[in-house]
Amino acid sequence: MELTINEILTRKKLSEVVGAGGDSCFLHKDRKVVAIAMDPKKNPDAPNIILVGRGPQKERYAELFRQSGKFVPTFVKETVDQWKYVGRYRALPIKIENDPAVIETHSQKSGRNDIWGVLSLEPEIAK
Repeated sequence: MELTINEILTRKKLSEVVGAGGDSCFLHKDRKVVAIAMDPKKNPDAPNIILVGRGPQKERYAELFRQSGKFVPTFVKETVDQWKYVGRYRALPIKIENDPAVIETHSQKSGRNDIWGVLSLEPEIAK
């Protein structure tokens, strides 16, 4: 299925389209991140920045995604079970930012206290 910018999908349809599910923002299959789905309540700078929560799975997939250098379909939550396709994004190849001052800034902005790292993304430029 070809996705259109600003197209709205349910989480079930989103999972069908990308071939992976789960409730994480890193949708993955065979240890590869195949899509990103961000809630702006948890990621106020979505889709340009993902605030990675603590936990071995979240940290592992954030790092695998960063290392892959691949553009993946990216979705931002609009409302309950409504996810807007915003294009294809990849992680910047720089490290995941774990500096306490940077995390504190994002914690204040997002209201979260579970941030492990800050991952910057860039959009794929249409040719």
